[in-house]
Amino acid sequence: YVFVGSSFPQVPLSGADELFVYDIFDFPKMHEGHFSDDLLRGVYQSHTVIHHAVQIAAYMGFTEIYIVGVDLDFDPEDLHFYRSSRRERDDGIRRSIAHADKMISGFEVAGRHLGSRGVSLFNAGRGGRLNTICRVQFQDIFRDRRRSQPEASFPEPG
Repeated sequence: YVFVGSSFPQVPLSGADELFVYDIFDFPKMHEGHFSDDLLRGVYQSHTVIHHAVQIAAYMGFTEIYIVGVDLDFDPEDLHFYRSSRRERDDGIRRSIAHADKMISGFEVAGRHLGSRGVSLFNAGRGGRLNTICRVQFQDIFRDRRRSQPEASFPEPG
């Protein structure tokens, strides 16, 4: 499936069977204590699309949600995992630094809300400022699962 927020300027029409357009509430914000359990009604935002992703994952029924690569440090030399243009970098730094505390608070709200529903929200990233949700080591996420999962088998071609 492809999830596209209603604020996206142009919704792609190809693959419409797999396209899910969801509403985004401008107000109130997630960092103000709001979380959506129903994607059909919309999602709350708080200055990062990762908050959308967490609400989508919860709606889809995941009971463990892992955040990876969201350090909220906003290092100007290493803002994204890809090379940012100067304009994107400058704009991103300005907006992100101004709202970093709200982003962090949004994760705290999400963690509390999900925890009350029996869903776990983890930070599996290295370092960074996101300390309002439980930290786990990335490599530990898969260690126990490999032992308990049956080996994958694939049907023979033909």
